[in-house]
Amino acid sequence: LCAGGKGPNQIARILTQEQVLNPTNFYYRRTGKAHKSLDTTSPFRWTSSTVTAILNNRTYLGHMPGLRTT
Repeated sequence: LCAGGKGPNQIARILTQEQVLNPTNFYYRRTGKAHKSLDTTSPFRWTSSTVTAILNNRTYLGHMPGLRTT
């Protein structure tokens, strides 16, 4: 979406509308471990700051040396 010209606000809106689990709720459902910002009342609510953090994370771009992160 970003490569297609969408900004973080637009991407957050799209992910929320398509009911994609946000990272905190995805982690909770996968592991059962709660995070301090866990809000199970709105598991599909994305914020532009969450999208920005993901877009700025070098791991998602494939720039991390092997076996430094999982």
